[in-house]
Amino acid sequence: MEHNQNDKKIVLNVYELAMTPDQQEQQQQQSSVVSFFSRILPHAGLGAYHTSLDVNGYCYTYGVGGISKTSVAKKHNHIPPSATFKESITLGPLNLCIADTDNDLSMIHACINNLRQKSFTETGYHVLHRNCNHFTETFATALIIAHDLLRDSPPELKSYPKWINRLARTSSTFLNHAGPKNDIITDNGSAPPAPLVSPCNVIEEARIAAGLDGKIGWDLTSFSAATSSTAKHSMTNNRGKGKQKKELTEAQKQILGKLKTAK
Repeated sequence: MEHNQNDKKIVLNVYELAMTPDQQEQQQQQSSVVSFFSRILPHAGLGAYHTSLDVNGYCYTYGVGGISKTSVAKKHNHIPPSATFKESITLGPLNLCIADTDNDLSMIHACINNLRQKSFTETGYHVLHRNCNHFTETFATALIIAHDLLRDSPPELKSYPKWINRLARTSSTFLNHAGPKNDIITDNGSAPPAPLVSPCNVIEEARIAAGLDGKIGWDLTSFSAATSSTAKHSMTNNRGKGKQKKELTEAQKQILGKLKTAK
């Protein structure tokens, strides 16, 4: 499958989430704290959003059941009920640690597998602590600013809009002070898994996704250059050996020719 230069851009798709009549009925049965946040905060500029991420010709998102993947052409067909497309935002170019474009696809696969196994598991979804927006921010951070993640105090991905997950962050902070609550619903109105879910740490989990945990302070640019230089040197030596082998073959042919002439 061939990809054009646009596939190198990481694009965030944003959808507004509206309350359906069924969700409104469920909301009335929830605790007063959760009901307050789901009714009042959106009107204060803290709306509810669903997001997905376009990477290398595919669209990735996260929900109950784990990480899902579809073609970019069909991305609007796999969204929560009552979700309305708002906009697509280009977050930045694909900028993986090893500067070898032939390895882009395999490194993206490795990154998504790390996220699937260690951070955004099939049973790990939580509407406040680990939702689709946490996933897209973490995945984008690993793909766009991987080199910065090697620093002791890396910056956040500035191109990722803060308002997208503000409702979850604000609600989570309040509920942490008010005590644990389990009567919450997910993007599509279904109940989240019962087990406790640790809050997402975007920077730390992006490091793990990019395979950089334990490599803080490393200079992977120099490492990559050295690896590339070694590979080129090896190829040059192989070409030399091949050429030498060819010359010996020519010499052998000349000897055989002289033998035939002597006869």
